[in-house]
Amino acid sequence: MRQAIESADLGYWSIDPRTLRVEANRRTQQLFGLPPDGEVDLHFATQAIYSEDRERVVAAINRALTDPTASAYDIEYRVMQHGVGLRFVRATGKSYFDAVGRCTRFSGIIQDVSEQKTAETALRASEQRFQAAVQAVQGIVWTNDATGQMVGEQPGWSALTGQRYEEYQGFGWSSAVHPDDVAPTVAAWGEAVHQRRKFVFEHRVRRKDGTYGVFSIQAIPVFSADGRISEWVGVHTDISERRAAEEALNEARARQEETLALLESMLQYAPIGFAFFDRQYRYLRINETLAAINGVPVETHIGRTVHEVLTDRAPHIYQIIDEVFTTGKPVPKLELSGETPLQPGVQRWWHTGFYPVINERTRVVESVGIVVMEITDLKQAETALRLSEEQMRLQADFMPQIVWATDGRGYHDFYNKRWYEYTGLSYDITRGEGWAGVLHPDDAARTWQVWKHCLETGDYYEVEYRMRRYDGVYRWLLARATPIRNEEGEIVRWFGTCTDIHDQKTFAETLEHLVAERTAALQRSNEDLQQFAHVASHDLKEPVRKIATFESRISGEFGELLPPRAKGYLEKIRNASRRMYAMIDGVLRYSSVNEGEQKGFEQVSLDSIVMQIRSDLEVLIDEKHAVIECGPLPEIYGSPTLLHQLLYNILNNALKFVEPQQPPRITLNAGSVVLDGKPFVHLRVADNGIGFDPAQARQIFKTFTRLNPKDHYEGTGLGLSLCEKIVNRHGGRIYAEGQRGAGAVFHIYLPEATPLSD
Repeated sequence: MRQAIESADLGYWSIDPRTLRVEANRRTQQLFGLPPDGEVDLHFATQAIYSEDRERVVAAINRALTDPTASAYDIEYRVMQHGVGLRFVRATGKSYFDAVGRCTRFSGIIQDVSEQKTAETALRASEQRFQAAVQAVQGIVWTNDATGQMVGEQPGWSALTGQRYEEYQGFGWSSAVHPDDVAPTVAAWGEAVHQRRKFVFEHRVRRKDGTYGVFSIQAIPVFSADGRISEWVGVHTDISERRAAEEALNEARARQEETLALLESMLQYAPIGFAFFDRQYRYLRINETLAAINGVPVETHIGRTVHEVLTDRAPHIYQIIDEVFTTGKPVPKLELSGETPLQPGVQRWWHTGFYPVINERTRVVESVGIVVMEITDLKQAETALRLSEEQMRLQADFMPQIVWATDGRGYHDFYNKRWYEYTGLSYDITRGEGWAGVLHPDDAARTWQVWKHCLETGDYYEVEYRMRRYDGVYRWLLARATPIRNEEGEIVRWFGTCTDIHDQKTFAETLEHLVAERTAALQRSNEDLQQFAHVASHDLKEPVRKIATFESRISGEFGELLPPRAKGYLEKIRNASRRMYAMIDGVLRYSSVNEGEQKGFEQVSLDSIVMQIRSDLEVLIDEKHAVIECGPLPEIYGSPTLLHQLLYNILNNALKFVEPQQPPRITLNAGSVVLDGKPFVHLRVADNGIGFDPAQARQIFKTFTRLNPKDHYEGTGLGLSLCEKIVNRHGGRIYAEGQRGAGAVFHIYLPEATPLSD
């Protein structure tokens, strides 16, 4: 902050209220002719003040030191320099009082305002010359007639503006007035003529050379003997220089006040703390930031030693202050740690620097300044980063893979323990680009090309190469790396791994051969199973048909002769043969889902399929008085036969699994959803049937699974497993929700229009 005062060419002073010793910086010493060897007493410092001003200044200082109501200090006076010249200065400052009304500190800033005073003197002289010129009728004199119009020859006006006779006659003179000033001038002139009073005005006039100047106008009416105005006599006086001087003075004063206010604000509320000490380690000045860190008000610091304020840190600070006073050299970049009175028990860190305040004339250290910036957050972040790096290193060393890292340019600066075990090489050999030395010669160029491409583009790094192990054997490794970017998107690190894939790589051919053999065997097995399913279903259906046929004949021919028990047995035979036939038919349908003749997919209208199923189940729907509500259904890409079986089984189950005497009510609607980034049709089938336990939601899709007694509800246990197989065949999903006695809801998700490869 002292550097900011020095760079602004401002003087700094501070008066110790107890000793009346004055501390001054280099600029103040120059203004007052003070010796450069340190402090002086107040009486000596005031001897340079001009004798006519000294008493007034001393009185103001005494008032500021003793009267708390007069703490603000702002005064201008003259200073004798070397007994031969006078300089005008302006001193501003503030005194601070403690609770008992005793002044604890009085300091401020002093500025040489001689140039401003010179400008003010010049301004007053200009005004005096203007008055003398007007009184002597000097300037551009002109006359107007009684009505206020310019008539006749006006040589002065013509010489000023360059207007010809015919141009300035009447009100033609107004064309030489600045466009922005014409209307106000004419209005004010007309009012003066009307009121018959003196006309005083200022406006801008275009000179003969085309430039505009600021002119003061004064005009008075000339009265005839009868009291009437006979003419007007006026004068235009150029006051451009005076106006420029006034503006310059106002700007200088504004800049001075702004600079003083800014410096005071910077001194008191800068985010960096600072203070100044004398040779007795006493605080001469301290700002609010450092006072807040110390936990003591600013006023309490002034005049007290460091030991009185900061007992725990005083010896260390004393040592540094002594060093700076002795050597005259700064001691920058020190770190201090400790606690603050406001947060006891909390460790804090500060970055500090101690700097000498040197008298430029004598090169004597007058005081020592300290700059303090808190770095607690930075130290905590560094500690956290160090712990994180140590933890990462430990984790990397325990990984079975090789782990490595580089800087943003690709320079390798970290390998985990596994790297050294694998290669048998040291860090010095393999850091930087040395890792390339263990690559197989046939893989080196390709690997380098991929790595350089990733460094240039920031792409994810992945490459396979052979690397020499510690025993000289080359093995295949998979290398991967990802870039780490900062907030600006720049790559600052690369983190990578190397995984030994030699066994997988060499086993690949054998595995491919085995897979090919197993695939062929599975294909033959599937064909055999398909053939067996057809044969078995055909051969099994034949005896079942005969059982049903002979049961029908016995019932038809001998039904009246049979006792009730025999009729009951025949009923059980009839039901068992029907279930057996339905089960054989279900197994055949289940096994035929993957057959070649049903692999042809096409655009299928689900509305049309539901219409066909309504027709197929018409008798059952009428018998049960069922209601099927179906909203508009879309077209999808699939197998018409399989989709018919899917919806047939779902709707048929909803019709069958209801309480007796309860009319089935089924709702079918469709919507669109996106799953894994792909569009799907969502079919929702809800019924009011017997439902199921939620815990059995997945079990109902298993083959031959029945949740209800077979003599209460018909079924083979294959319907829903067939539905799941059909949905899977289309690349979709199916699941069910239900409550016992509260119906069930089936959710079916089928791709909208994406063909599936066989």
